[in-house]
Amino acid sequence: MDRGQTIQKLNLGMLKSKEYKDRLYKTPDFNELVLSWGNLMKFIFSYGFDEAERIKTFPWMTQIQHTTLVYILSSFKNTTALNSKDFDELHSEFHNENCGYIGFDVEEK
Repeated sequence: MDRGQTIQKLNLGMLKSKEYKDRLYKTPDFNELVLSWGNLMKFIFSYGFDEAERIKTFPWMTQIQHTTLVYILSSFKNTTALNSKDFDELHSEFHNENCGYIGFDVEEK
């Protein structure tokens, strides 16, 4: 898996959503997203700005990719008023508006 390409695609999706002035929300459990190597948000915002630690922990991630992830995650608003967790709930909450879903899908290996 080319993680750098995944970050680039996510960034392109974010840029496209801004063209349409979309509102971007987090799911209620987004800040608790835990991957095999730890909590995503803790990595991005805690020691993520420590370049030596980032390189040691994630040698595949460049500084530009890290900066891109910070930008992406900082673009999300808090949760929706009804705490929508998935596309169906988002569509129900905003039933008269176009809705999309952009984010991370964690697959078990």
